[in-house]
Amino acid sequence: IMGSMATLTDPKDLAPYLTELVPLLRNVLVDPVPEARATSAKALGSLVNKLGEEHFPSLVADLVKVLKSDASGVDRAGAAQGLSEVLSGIGMVRLEGLLPEVLANCNSARMAVREGFMMLLIYLPTTFGDDFQRFLPQVMPPVLAGLADENEQVRNAALRAGRILVISFATTAIDSLLPELLASMNHELWRIRHSSIELLGELLYRVAGISGKQAERDREAARALFSTVQSGDDSGEAGEAAEEEVDEDAENDALISSNLREILTEKLGLDRFLGVLAALYVSRSDVAAMVRQVSFSVWKSIVNNTPRTVRECLPRIMDIVLVGLASQEYDRRTTAARTLGDLVHKLGEAVMSRVVPILEKALADTTSVEIKDGGSIRHGVFIGLSEILRSAGRIYIDVYADAMIPLVRRGLCDDDVMVREAAATAFNSLQQTVGPRVIDLVVPPLLNALTTTDSVDGINAENALEALRELMAVRANVVFPVLIPTLTKVPVTEFNARALASLIQVSAGNNTLSKRLPQILLSLFDSMPAHLAAGDSDAELALRETVRVIVASASQDEDTLEALMMQLHESVKYGESVDLGTTPKVASRVAEACFALEAMCLAFGPNSATRGRSVLGSHVADWLRILIELMATNSELVVQASWSALDALCKTIPKDDFDGYVGPVSRFVHNVTEALPQGVKTMPGFNLAKGVGPLLPIYSQGLLTGSADTKERAVRGMARLVRFTDPAALRPFATAITGPLIRIVGDRHPANVKAAILSTLGLLLTQISALMRPFLPQLQRTFVRGLVESDDIVRQRAAAALAALIPLQPRLDPLVAELTAGLKQATDVGMRIAIMRAIRAVIRAPNASSLSPASTQAIELVVVGSAGETAACAADARWRVLRSSVFGALCGVIPEDAATRLVLQHVAEEGDEAVEMAGKLSYLAAVLAEAPQVVTGADLTEKVSASVAVALTPRGDIHQAQATMQAVLVAKTALLDRNVVSAGSSISLPLVDALIRVVDPATMASYDLDSQQAALAALKAVAKHTDVLEARRDAVVSAAMSHVRDRNIPVKLAAERCVLYVLRLARLPGGFEGNEEGLARYVESVGGPSSDRGKLVLDYQRRVLGKLADSTRELDYTSDDEDDLVAQRGDDEMGVDA
Repeated sequence: IMGSMATLTDPKDLAPYLTELVPLLRNVLVDPVPEARATSAKALGSLVNKLGEEHFPSLVADLVKVLKSDASGVDRAGAAQGLSEVLSGIGMVRLEGLLPEVLANCNSARMAVREGFMMLLIYLPTTFGDDFQRFLPQVMPPVLAGLADENEQVRNAALRAGRILVISFATTAIDSLLPELLASMNHELWRIRHSSIELLGELLYRVAGISGKQAERDREAARALFSTVQSGDDSGEAGEAAEEEVDEDAENDALISSNLREILTEKLGLDRFLGVLAALYVSRSDVAAMVRQVSFSVWKSIVNNTPRTVRECLPRIMDIVLVGLASQEYDRRTTAARTLGDLVHKLGEAVMSRVVPILEKALADTTSVEIKDGGSIRHGVFIGLSEILRSAGRIYIDVYADAMIPLVRRGLCDDDVMVREAAATAFNSLQQTVGPRVIDLVVPPLLNALTTTDSVDGINAENALEALRELMAVRANVVFPVLIPTLTKVPVTEFNARALASLIQVSAGNNTLSKRLPQILLSLFDSMPAHLAAGDSDAELALRETVRVIVASASQDEDTLEALMMQLHESVKYGESVDLGTTPKVASRVAEACFALEAMCLAFGPNSATRGRSVLGSHVADWLRILIELMATNSELVVQASWSALDALCKTIPKDDFDGYVGPVSRFVHNVTEALPQGVKTMPGFNLAKGVGPLLPIYSQGLLTGSADTKERAVRGMARLVRFTDPAALRPFATAITGPLIRIVGDRHPANVKAAILSTLGLLLTQISALMRPFLPQLQRTFVRGLVESDDIVRQRAAAALAALIPLQPRLDPLVAELTAGLKQATDVGMRIAIMRAIRAVIRAPNASSLSPASTQAIELVVVGSAGETAACAADARWRVLRSSVFGALCGVIPEDAATRLVLQHVAEEGDEAVEMAGKLSYLAAVLAEAPQVVTGADLTEKVSASVAVALTPRGDIHQAQATMQAVLVAKTALLDRNVVSAGSSISLPLVDALIRVVDPATMASYDLDSQQAALAALKAVAKHTDVLEARRDAVVSAAMSHVRDRNIPVKLAAERCVLYVLRLARLPGGFEGNEEGLARYVESVGGPSSDRGKLVLDYQRRVLGKLADSTRELDYTSDDEDDLVAQRGDDEMGVDA
């Protein structure tokens, strides 16, 4: 009545009462009785239609607000129904404006809002009728999405809305509804697929004109059959028989069911109808059981004969299957695979004969390559082919193998990686069934394309390589043996090297491949010289990258690693007669083996070579030896490669294991440096940038944490590194070497360790003096403390190290003060000797001229005076010799008048005791050795001659021998100094005569054997290095020949060498090779060859002297005469000690 009032009366008369009527109708909208809600909604719609929206300004907004509220479901249902009638009364324009908001709220985050607006979509199609059809494309997506909502109420509302849409527009909007439903059947959410199939069934029933009751009976029969099939054998004949039996019962139920196919074909068209059937058939294999059940129900409702129907729509089924197989969604791929397997399994030959041509056509069709979710039809083809090969029997595969093998070969060369992977899987299945025939038909064409620059059968080299990669990934043990001969042909090209690397990477861990890796590695080594000679850097990089891939692959398998290690060991070997510098092929092989080892170490990573607990750890010591040896070769390529490998190898050693390698590394370096060729002073490998860097951390760790023996080895190892490394290459490591040594030298260590540390520090001061200047204060304190250590070896090393430091010290006076004070305080002879050595080093230093008078006076007091000197010191020959040496050096530093004064105080006189005379002469000898200019400048040569003569005068003193020995030393030193002899040539003959008197048979009885030996040695030295003896040649030879038969062996040997050099029979230092002219003159002077002395010397020359002379002319001759060393180096102390 209220709804009709607007029609029966004038709207103006009704308007005043709307404020009372509308609330009443709104109350009825929420009535529990659906009929009441529907009547109220129609009344509101009628009022709005007649009176206009302006009389109801807030009605639409209020109803929308209720839909968005958390009110009860009844309230929202009433509001939805009322809003649909109101919008129908207002008109389409208002609906168009509100529809976007409605669709947006269907996806609201709140469940109540989604349900309310989904209810609105239930009523809108009914109220608007055919006018709503144009909104179907916009409305269907949210409705279908609501079918998978997490809330059941929303899902039910969406399903109701979908059914209303289908019921309302089944006949008029089939073109809009059917594509949306078919697309939703492939949705990733199973609930949407399930509801879409239900709606599709509803749509088909409506299109076919089947009543609701008949449709429900069909669905119930199909559900019963589905349950029977699922509980029985779904894939067997029983299932097919059950389907046919129920199909016959369905035909008897109703006439329209038997004519359903013709009706749907007529209404939908044959092509679209077959597409619907194909989609339903695929859904029968869905992963979700409920989807399979509903699709089975719909299928059985419209299909009478399943096998015949499947054969009719097979192309369309295959289209769906191929797209599904190529999809990125797991459910869709699985469904497609199940469908294809079901087709092949059930239909066998009947479907195989049709499926394979369909696959060929799909692969050849390039018009529609990509599918919606990113997959590819070609990808689907090969997934389908793999599924066919898994499902079909061997007999069917054998029949169609010739058709499938070309497909597989084409897929392997596809540009899409997913297609290649799927084709490789198909190849694997085909090979397992068909056997070697597949390899014979697939691999040779790929190898052909691989070795040519042009395309072969449409396959280029890059595609062929990618194809082989995929084959290796699935069937390496079969494919790889066929590839190796082609790819490893020497010289291996850049492309083949990259191909090998790619293939090895994808088949890592394969046993067949692992066994062949050493063979491949050798081919790469043998190929490198050709590329080096051609300057092909790209090929070099490619080969080395392949080597890196090989060793990385081998590092994953212990057995392969051992085989590879053996191959690398063989590759670095070369004969002793081979010179790597002149044999580039051998050098290249060795270098590449080193690069391979470096790559292996990098593959294992840092700290991976745990000693005794890892595969690589057992090989570390051997490789350390090999690489250190290779660093000493004369091939730059080998040296650089071995250094790189050593650096990588040392980084694999854990820091905690370093001390265990100190001994082996020290031994290896010692052996290699000792074996360096003559004239080579440094190790080529150590002279590289960062040359000693790999070994230094091992020594440093051993020095800080090792045992006493390890510390000593580490220090000595560091010393050898310093000694055999170019100073320029040592610069970056000055702090790294010096720091640990200074840090531990003050700790408690055995004497040998401290001595080694001090020796190494001294060596550093010599090698890289400029870089050591920042450490001088610390080092000086360390060395001075070492002078007073209890162990003599430590004191000696400290004195030597301090001697190396002194030239770098700008101010020496503080050091002199410290040393002289220490000398006065020290009571131990060894400590005093060590300090005196340091004082001598100060005086001998190039910067000794900077010493102040106070410093020289302090040194003079400790040398000449007896301050603090104990009886033990006075009795020690070492102390006396050292003090004399310091005296001589001091004379060279102080002013000439002061030096002359000191020399005159130490001239031997007649009244001196033999011991005192020996002391004075030792001072005089030191002055001649250290500062001969003092003697020549003050014309003290006569004093020298007189002192020698006085000392050689026989007397009854028991210490006569001491004075004689010192007199011989003074005479020899003076005669060897050309400045002394030339300045006072008048003393040369007296000194020579004095030496002859000691060995002359007429006077030698007054002298002991040691004095005679010393005199002969002195004469030999003078003859060897000067021509002073020419005037007294005959006398010297005659005196010496009287001793060649002496029973005292040292005297005998000294006499032989004296004659050898006086007669100029031997090679002389100046380059004179020696001859017998001097011998001939001597023989003539003594009466000729027939005289007794002539016969004696000629016979002795034949038997002994000739052989000795020949030995001096040999290339490897080294004099063992200490006097030669004195003459060459000017080291008086060695002569004095001797």
